[in-house]
Amino acid sequence: MKIPGNYHTHTRYDDGRGDPEDYVRAALARGLTHLGFSGHAPLPFETTWNMKAELFDPYKREILSLRDRYAGRLDILLGLEVDYISGVMSPRHPEIQSRGLDYTLGSVHYLGGPGDGIDWTVDGAREELEAGVTRCFGGSFRRAVERYYDCMDEMLTVAPPDIVAHFDLIKKNNRAGDLFSEDEPWYRERVGRSLEVVRGSGSTLEVNTGGLARNTSGALYPSEWILAECVRLGIPLVVDSDAHRPEGVDALFAEAAALLERLNATNVRALTRAGWIRVPLSGEP
Repeated sequence: MKIPGNYHTHTRYDDGRGDPEDYVRAALARGLTHLGFSGHAPLPFETTWNMKAELFDPYKREILSLRDRYAGRLDILLGLEVDYISGVMSPRHPEIQSRGLDYTLGSVHYLGGPGDGIDWTVDGAREELEAGVTRCFGGSFRRAVERYYDCMDEMLTVAPPDIVAHFDLIKKNNRAGDLFSEDEPWYRERVGRSLEVVRGSGSTLEVNTGGLARNTSGALYPSEWILAECVRLGIPLVVDSDAHRPEGVDALFAEAAALLERLNATNVRALTRAGWIRVPLSGEP
């Protein structure tokens, strides 16, 4: 299986490094045929990683200019990674829908609305996570995890994105398994219910290599057992690197492809400006 493109790409416009053209050149050098840019969408409050509202128009102009300049060599798509925060922001928010995007990535970073989790994220520093879980969930990581997947389900039900980003991001600070266990029946049952929602949403689920490539989580998103369940359920998959530097544009794609081959994942996709196409297994035409 040859992974033809990456759709989770951050540049200097948000929390990435380098100009968009640096990523274009890296994608071409690595033999990619599709590249989607997905800056963190602006939010109605200040963060250090989301694109500032006044930068969206320059971002869009630059991506569309690159699309024209590299036409015939690389299929370039304009996207945004959009946080789902109930009552605040979603991939179907009118402001997002008016942007003229090719696609959206939908993410859950925050576990609540104003006054209930909007000021901390599940993938920040571990100290921030622990303080937020203590304040909002009485220190119960099970309650926090269940709320995380509740938010995922809400997004997929009321505002499904084109691509579900890093489905199990809640595990980022749990590489030692000391906050919760992925083997516990309650966790597997809760993940299973959310996967059923993914299947019914029409969204494609991302196999995200970024947490492993950058050693921030030590694992793929989602975990291998979740991927196996996705394959069993027929959930469409797309491989992304969550690149924050040009050299990471195809990070661990060969390893992800090998895993998907081993799992006999026959519903792996690539996004083009004309729509989704299937990525064949090795040996298929």
